[in-house]
Amino acid sequence: MQYIASKGLVHRDLAARNVLLFANSIAKISDFGLCCSIDESLTERSTLSLKLPIKWLSLEALIDRIF
Repeated sequence: MQYIASKGLVHRDLAARNVLLFANSIAKISDFGLCCSIDESLTERSTLSLKLPIKWLSLEALIDRIF
């Protein structure tokens, strides 16, 4: 995740189901469908046009739309 953050991205759906394990104990992150770039829109109130993982968001995030 540190590498992804250093590239200016937020995965927004990191879970065990999205981590692929390869030989020699190499793990790779997959499913970047909800990925977005880090900018000021993530610190302000989110717009309704963003795709959000509704099932996995906290109640506070759903009500206040602040991430």
